Amino acid sequence: MRVPGDPLVDLVESARRRGATYADARHVEREHESISTKDGAVESIDRAGDRGIGVRVIYMGSWGFAATDRTGEPALRGLVEEACRRAEAAARVRRTSVRLAPQAPQRGSYRTPLGRDPFAVPVAERIALLREADAALRGPNARTRRCGVAAYRTRKRLVTSEGTDVEQEIVETSATLSILAVKAGAKPAQRYDMRNARQAGWEFVESCDLVARAARYRDAAAAGLAAPRAT
Repeated sequence: MRVPGDPLVDLVESARRRGATYADARHVEREHESISTKDGAVESIDRAGDRGIGVRVIYMGSWGFAATDRTGEPALRGLVEEACRRAEAAARVRRTSVRLAPQAPQRGSYRTPLGRDPFAVPVAERIALLREADAALRGPNARTRRCGVAAYRTRKRLVTSEGTDVEQEIVETSATLSILAVKAGAKPAQRYDMRNARQAGWEFVESCDLVARAARYRDAAAAGLAAPRAT
């Protein structure tokens, strides 16, 4: 929604006043949380996030771009000038002017439907699930066991000089398991998830049934140790 004092709208309007024939501004904010265990002990609890604002312009027939991870007025004030300077430099070597295909302005928003926000699940509950899954991974030949859950949230908003104003919030949740089994005289056997993730909430982790999956991985690793070597 466009309101007075909106930073993205102000950036676009500033670019148009500067002489840009097209301009867009976008804000991106990401956060990530993950918990992992190794052999039943908590190995790490990580939280991270970043955000930034970028401006693109068509100025003197060429593209220019500038971005910052600071959202204060001084940093934003220089974005349009920097984008126009880069477009001006590109214009010196361009052969043809940039022309955009006609596109109707878009308005709207999208958010990942969540049964349960993974960021709201208590840390103690997440750790308890991982330890329960780790217990199911245990076997006489299990050398290394790892379990993990993670959540990712990305918020984006785009405003253009042609009237588009759209935003989205994407949430992804993942769950991972791995086991390395070792036995004298046998080739080490391993089972693991490369990336078991989905755009969904904590309900995705619950649907994975990590405890039952861990038991299958344990049995598969044990079977691998018992398999005859290829000749």
